[in-house]
Amino acid sequence: MAEPTAYADSADFVQDQTSGRMGATVLDRCAHGLLIILPLLFIIGRAPADIAISLIAVMFLLRSALGLGWSWLKTPWLRAALLFWGYLLVASAFAISPEDSYSRALPFLRFVLFAAALQHWLFVDNKTLQRFLLCLAFTVGFVLLDCLYQYVTGIDILGRTAQGPSRLTGPFANDVVGTFLAKVSLPLVGWWFAWSAKRGHLSWSVGGLLALFIGLVILLSGERTALVSYGMGLGFLVLSVRTVRLPLTVIGLAGLIGLGSIIAQDDDLHERFVSVTVSDFQDFWNNRYGIIFVRAIEAWERSPVTGVGLKNFRLTCETDNFRHAGPVETWCFTHPHTPYLEVLSETGVIGLVLFLVLIALILKDIIAGWKPSRPDFPLVAASTAALIMFLWPIMVSKSLFANWNAMLLWWAIGLALAVALPRQSRPQA
Repeated sequence: MAEPTAYADSADFVQDQTSGRMGATVLDRCAHGLLIILPLLFIIGRAPADIAISLIAVMFLLRSALGLGWSWLKTPWLRAALLFWGYLLVASAFAISPEDSYSRALPFLRFVLFAAALQHWLFVDNKTLQRFLLCLAFTVGFVLLDCLYQYVTGIDILGRTAQGPSRLTGPFANDVVGTFLAKVSLPLVGWWFAWSAKRGHLSWSVGGLLALFIGLVILLSGERTALVSYGMGLGFLVLSVRTVRLPLTVIGLAGLIGLGSIIAQDDDLHERFVSVTVSDFQDFWNNRYGIIFVRAIEAWERSPVTGVGLKNFRLTCETDNFRHAGPVETWCFTHPHTPYLEVLSETGVIGLVLFLVLIALILKDIIAGWKPSRPDFPLVAASTAALIMFLWPIMVSKSLFANWNAMLLWWAIGLALAVALPRQSRPQA
């Protein structure tokens, strides 16, 4: 154990304590500021958002040394996450390309620390949570309006052109706007319902209409998986929160009829959501997603214990054609497009078991805070739904380890864990 600092006089002690408090205050303000503007940084680009998350992770460690303490290291899910990270480092040595695997395994720690910072430091302050949700609401509102403008004019407010008649980009560089809206909007819907708890069915109905409007824009974006995931998330929220079940069910049924009518009348959307989907399910195992899943199993069979390595799935393909052109048999894929097959093929059986344990411990902590009598329970349920959206076992998805999707995943983990626990005033040094 380290010896306590020896002070020449009380003035030195006071100065040291004051410096520590000042340092803690600076870290608090910087981290809270970065967190609040994080939704806007996602629009600016992946790099700014990733830098902000990385800085928050580093500042969390510094803040722990300056009075916050290290008790958060005793959190079961966090220990499982650190064990999973350690395994990724060991397994990378056996990858097809260790360099590629280490390029993702080493910085993976920043996501874990970021989620821990949300749960144990930043979101324990209720005001910070509210300010973050306000900034998120502003960001989502801007994205919604920007997508509508792009749908009508073919170009968004920032000058980005749509990638096709049924593929919007909004303010993003590629067609991920539907995925972004689906994965970040549910907590806002839950927050509205929590605020509306004592204001009657009219307020709940307004929230239902807002949720329907978000679903409409996701539909117009052309992202099928995002729309289905968002709908399943809303369904989870309806089943979980009894007070909003009736208005949301009525609005949801009306919304399904309305969205179905839009698809039926729009040839491009009909092609995208009906014709292409039917084609995908016909002779599934010889179509693109079936081929991806088969290749994931084949990649796992090459190294069943430790996997082929992070970012190494693409190296198991016989060609370097990553563009969707020509017969589907000639395509390569950068990842297996489903979380569990990605973990299995790239980290092996050991990695999959550790990942499942990690998810189970996270959900266990969240469920511990599930009390329908809580005034903010709709926010808790909606945040849980936003997290589960990443984990549907039969859904195609983006890579769990690529920074854009991973940032959203670990943000969802940190938020769901934080809102499931009672919040308090900001911790002091």
